[in-house]
Amino acid sequence: MTTTTTSTTSTTTKPVSCGDILVGLILETIYIGDSKDATFLGTGYEMPQCFVNGGLGQHNGCNGALFGIFGNGEFLDHGKLNNRDGSGGPLYYGIPTCEDFKNIYPGWSSSTFSRYNKKVLSKIDAQKIVAKAPNNCFLRVTFETAIKSGQTLCGRTGPHSEAAWFRLTNIDGDILYNGCFSASLPVPDLYIFPLCIQMEFITRIGPPRKTETRSVSAVPKGRFNDKTFYGIFDVDNNYKNIGYIMWHQNRWEYWESFNKQGNTRVPGGNFYGYNNSPLSPNFPIEAGVWNTNTTLSPTNKIKKILGGYCGCLCPLPPEEPPCDCAGRIVSREYDITGKDNPYTAKLKEIRKEKCCPDELPPLEIKSQPPKC
Repeated sequence: MTTTTTSTTSTTTKPVSCGDILVGLILETIYIGDSKDATFLGTGYEMPQCFVNGGLGQHNGCNGALFGIFGNGEFLDHGKLNNRDGSGGPLYYGIPTCEDFKNIYPGWSSSTFSRYNKKVLSKIDAQKIVAKAPNNCFLRVTFETAIKSGQTLCGRTGPHSEAAWFRLTNIDGDILYNGCFSASLPVPDLYIFPLCIQMEFITRIGPPRKTETRSVSAVPKGRFNDKTFYGIFDVDNNYKNIGYIMWHQNRWEYWESFNKQGNTRVPGGNFYGYNNSPLSPNFPIEAGVWNTNTTLSPTNKIKKILGGYCGCLCPLPPEEPPCDCAGRIVSREYDITGKDNPYTAKLKEIRKEKCCPDELPPLEIKSQPPKC
């Protein structure tokens, strides 16, 4: 009978404060009146199909397109999409409802109907969002129209109804959302908070089989089939990337790689497995039975996620205490004095690597050391 031994090293790790997780996130609200304006945005920008079908060129001359942008119910910024030379009107969160702010992207013609807004979340913004989060797993972005349904204002009745383009990227430039919004089209809840999860590593195939469990951080890296996928980084191993997970087909899936193919990414690699306990991603990683595709996965590299927290990176592992080799007894061969001690540099090197080893290696000395 095969015996399984499990070594648990960090299962009690708790998440750290999450106030800074959202700092630096970039929110962009965009309207493109002429497709040529999109080329100025750069190669990383791709108009979502929902905007191509329901927004591109359909809002050329309308001052009913001032929006409030909210994160978990907290006002963050204005989406200024008015584009018909408007001015005045009642204030909406401090600015005139009917105003055309001529907010155009560098390179666009001053006569274009296209409009561009950019908001980088500050630490104060992040703290407000986290405090109001329904849980620590997702960011709920909502857009509110300054003109209400049926209200006559700014030369029109009711708000702008065409789709607008909304884009969200993190501080590393990863695209976390690239889609649409309108007065009636909401943005889906965005799972963009990191995770601190516990992962089982097989350290010996056996027999006996040995495993260890330690904390790893999962960081949102993009979207696949309109779902967030996360890169997993080994906290105890200099944050080395060891794969990807995503909530897909009502289960958590684990993949070795998520390679780029054109403007998208595709999961792949050898270590594919999934948790067949379909639980809500609101509490991202719950204990379940992890099945592994054995035709792809070398048995000595299978990794299973055992549980975890959403909302924070795992805390850094504690630093090792500095070496203190004072009073260490060494053999007479090395018990020498003088500034030309041939062993000093070697001893420092050994202390740095192994911190006071029990046995010192033989030392090759070309000339005899001075007598004490």
